[in-house]
Amino acid sequence: HQNFSVRSLVVLVLISGSIWLAAIDPSYRARFADLAYFGVGGYFGQLVPRRKE
Repeated sequence: HQNFSVRSLVVLVLISGSIWLAAIDPSYRARFADLAYFGVGGYFGQLVPRRKE
């Protein structure tokens, strides 16, 4: 079981904000995909284990 991290919170806020903006502003929907890809990529990026030195 992993603890909920600050990075996870930031990614959730980014994605939920993008969805909200896409829902209320049709002209924003083209940029929604870019922000969603960035958010999902950031989330998966934080799941990659880091090498401890």
